[in-house]
Order: sequence, then C-alpha cells, then structure tokens
Amino acid sequence: MRLRPFFTLTVSTLLASSATAGFAACSSTPSGDGTDAATATEVSSDTARADNELPPPPPPPPPPSDAQSDAPVDARGDARRDGGPEDFTAQVCSPADLLTGLAPAQPFDYLELRETLYQSIDGGFVPSSSTALASTGAPCSATADPAACNAALAAALAAFPTPIFPDVGGFRLPNARYLVVRRGGNVQVVATRADLLSFLGKIDSPADARLLVRADGYQPLCGKDSTRAVPGGYEVVAKREKQPCINQYEGFVLSVTEAGVVTQKSRVDLTDPDAGCAVPGRRPEGLLPRKGAPGEEAVARWIATMAHLEAASVPAFERLALELGAHGAPLSLVREAERAAQDEIRHTRLFTGLASKHGARLEAPVCADVDQAPRSLEAIAIENAVEGCVRETFGALLAEWQGRTALDGDLRSASREVAVDEARHAELAWAVARWVDGLLDDEARARVSLARDAAVDELRLALAETPSAALITSAGLPDAPHARALLDACATALWAA
Repeated sequence: MRLRPFFTLTVSTLLASSATAGFAACSSTPSGDGTDAATATEVSSDTARADNELPPPPPPPPPPSDAQSDAPVDARGDARRDGGPEDFTAQVCSPADLLTGLAPAQPFDYLELRETLYQSIDGGFVPSSSTALASTGAPCSATADPAACNAALAAALAAFPTPIFPDVGGFRLPNARYLVVRRGGNVQVVATRADLLSFLGKIDSPADARLLVRADGYQPLCGKDSTRAVPGGYEVVAKREKQPCINQYEGFVLSVTEAGVVTQKSRVDLTDPDAGCAVPGRRPEGLLPRKGAPGEEAVARWIATMAHLEAASVPAFERLALELGAHGAPLSLVREAERAAQDEIRHTRLFTGLASKHGARLEAPVCADVDQAPRSLEAIAIENAVEGCVRETFGALLAEWQGRTALDGDLRSASREVAVDEARHAELAWAVARWVDGLLDDEARARVSLARDAAVDELRLALAETPSAALITSAGLPDAPHARALLDACATALWAA
C-alpha cells in the first residue's frame, strides 16, 4: 500500500476547494497510478503562501454566563478555589505519592501498587507479566518463611479487568492495576472498589482520599493545598486527560466523604487554546505527558512537544522491531521498523534544533516501568492498529498539510521532511496489520478492529478544537473544519475497510 500519493492528493484537493469555496469536504481516495511522491511536495514558498489562504478559524466560545452555572467553568475565567486554574498547576501524584501517608483500617507490613499485563489466549486473558509501580514496607525479609512469603506475593494476581485504577496517560495494553497487601503471613489482593474501601476503612487522611480518587480514574495533584480537610471528609484537586490529546486536560474539585463517596464539586475545562492537540505518531507503552513550563509561547510549546514525541517514538519502533523478529515476521518488516527508529532519531534532532531557536524548554520522554518481554500477537496488533494505522497514518497526512501551509520557512521545511518518513512509517503499520491479521482468530481480529475504531472516535473528538492563530499560520496546523476534512478522508479511504 502506497500512502504518500493519497496524502498529497488529499491535501491538494482540500486546499484547492478551500481557495475556491471557502471550505468543502474532501472525498479523495488512494491513488493507484503510482504518482511520483516528490512531485506534490516541491512547492515554492510563494505557492505555499497562496495555498494558505484558508477560511479564518471560528471565534472562541463566549465565557459561560450565570445562567450556565452547571456547565464546565472556562479555565481562562475567574481563578477560584472551587475550580480556578491556579488549583491545577501542581504535579500529578506519582505512584509512590499515592502510597505515602495512608491510614488504613488495619496496619500492614507491606503494600504494593501492582500492574499486571495480560495477553489473550483461547478467547480469554491470562497474566503475562507484573510490575510493582510503587511499594512501601518490607516485602518478606522479616517473615518466618521468606521463600513462602515471596511465592505468595508472586501469586497474588487480580483477574482481568479490574474496575479500579483505570488507564491514564494514553493508550496501553490490556492491564490491571491493584494493591497487594501483606499482614504477617497473609497476602491479600485489593482489586475492587469494595476491597479498597474495606482496606482503607474510614477515609480519615488526605492520602486515603487521594488513593480513592485515583482508583476512580482521576489523577490527583500533590501540591501543598491540593487536598484539604472539610467537614465530613476532604476536597481533592485532580485532572483527567482529554483523550487522545496528551497535552489537554479537564480539572476537577472532588468531594470525598469519610464513607468513601466521591462526587464532582466542580469541573474546569483546562483546554489551552494556544496548544492545539498534540496527536503523536507511534508512542511507547506507558509514555508520560510532557510537563511543559508556565508561560510558554504557543509555537515554542508545540515544537517542544513534537521533539518530545519524536524522541519517544525511537524506543517504540525499537521494541516493535524486536517483537516482530521474536514472532518470526518477515525480515523486511523488521528492517523497516529499525529504519523507522533511525528516522525518529533524525526527527528528534530536527525539532530539538527548532526548539532551541524558538527558546522552547526541552524534556526527555519518560515512561512508566513496563516489562519489555515480547508481547502476544494480539497485543502487538492492537497497539499497531491504534498507534500506527490510526495515529501515525493521520500524523503523516497532517505533516503533509503543514508542509504546504506553514508560513514559517523552517517549520514548513521540517514538516515536508517528516511527511516523507511518516508516510513510510504509516505504510509499515498497515503492512504489519496485514501480516498479523492472518495469524489471529476471528475474535482477536474483532478486538483489534474495535480498538482501531475507538482510536478514530477519540481522534475525531480531539480535533474539534481549533488551535491558535499562531499555530495555524506559523506551524500550519489545520483549523477544526479542515482537520475534520482530513480525518474524513482517512476514514473513508482507509479505516472504513
């Protein structure tokens, strides 16, 4: 499958229709005529500026009126303790933070926040590996029979899926997160909310409230005043990502009663209109969001985010190459994955240089600890469908658009270079999908298809926000109507199959 001609034709068609009709949906389909990919990208600076005559983005929505008090509060509005933006500047609590200061119903000797990855075998899920995300206390050294204690801890596994500690931080493989508790020679698994409430008892410490909030799917913050005692319980300030953007959030002030009832006291839209939606290509499992810095200029922040994501793609492709080899994939796929990793190193250097020029703050990518053993074919297929066939494919089309519309010459040149490589990476994703599809059973293929469809839906929701004028003009990011048209082109030609 050659995708580059499709990308260039889609962008050219949409730009032409924009110039003549203000806006029109794109109905291009993949070209099968072997069009020279280089032809459509040799665009002069003057042509790029002419093509950039796009309809202006829609104005931002007005701030909520008093009659809209039940709607989410705009984060750019009044700063208040019950949901103002100053409440959301603290760092998200780490796994170690979540286990510090707990006041459980009964003392424990050892407590572990564990993550277990699962693979699908014969229509069911079985554990493949487990990782201690954080722990406190002594595992087994002080017990009468350390060997038996260690065996009991290793055997303490939760069934998949668990209803607590759901995923945050983007796409991950099938997993369960839960607590493992040791009291003397007794080892207990805490894998449901009822189990957690029984373990905690009365919610009588800030740490209890934060752990319960995290178990319910929020990301509690660990600032000085992020959790405070109130009559009957606690208030906890927390965030939640607006998937699939890894740089946009909603904020919440949550009420946690002593009995463990969690309710939303207020909700704040923390969307940064200047940041757009960072939709990366292939991300490694467990990638944590870039922290950023207060007051970053929009274009500089976007460049730094791109450098961060390009750097994160290097280990993602390296792992893909190793896993393809471990499962006996054709050597051509393994070599293309290795080549893609080298491309991402070059892209990282490219955006790092641009970040320095724009005074952006660079951050090395950080991932949660995960087992690097080869995953199952279904796990690889699901990740490839989401990260490659959806995100990377759309990222390649987006780079093609930016290479034609960015008014900043350096960014336009960088986007053109990236577009060529990312189109090849997207072709690799679809080639991997075709190979692995023939090795899966019908039920596994259906799960892969559902994961791909969910990723498309998340991407569509994320692209509803129009980025700032600086990002549209300088970096060439599409406004919401054009982003939707680009996505529709992919959906019609590629994802509907």
